[in-house]
Amino acid sequence: MKSILVLLIFLILPSFVKAKSVIMPRDFLAPKVYWKEASVFSWELLQTKATYFGGRTTQKATEVKLSEKFDVEHSHLKVKLTVKNSYYHVMILNMAIVSEKGKVLAIKPLSTDWVGKLASTGAEMDFNLSIACQKIRCDFTSGVYVYFYIHEKLITDFREVDMRSNIVGTYYRLIK
Repeated sequence: MKSILVLLIFLILPSFVKAKSVIMPRDFLAPKVYWKEASVFSWELLQTKATYFGGRTTQKATEVKLSEKFDVEHSHLKVKLTVKNSYYHVMILNMAIVSEKGKVLAIKPLSTDWVGKLASTGAEMDFNLSIACQKIRCDFTSGVYVYFYIHEKLITDFREVDMRSNIVGTYYRLIK
């Protein structure tokens, strides 16, 4: 009887436990964001301002001060993140841009990282906002919000992101 009770507890217990996958800036209080022109090979570290909350909402987003030479058409950005994957399969780091209406729209990165199953690791993503800024209005004086999250697939089409309660992404605010 005891063995049946113990077996039932172990079978039912996982349904009550909700593990979350979390994406956060790396280094947590001094995030690393780099910028370069498309024709140049060296990356320049940008000035960032992080909150203790890790950019969980747009109001608490990590602020990135863009270079005065930043040009949407010819500039690339690289973000270093820490990812904790609570899934039992490999996930891919994805990104999205937040429209002026508040919709989170997926955009294709230039390069991204895989995150192993049940892993906690550092990840990098290179991206260019030129295609996204052709489709939605990007006002860098008031700030453009970029959202990083993980998904089973690399989302390459421009569409609304399906926000999951068990994946906690991070927001960055790009401002000139």
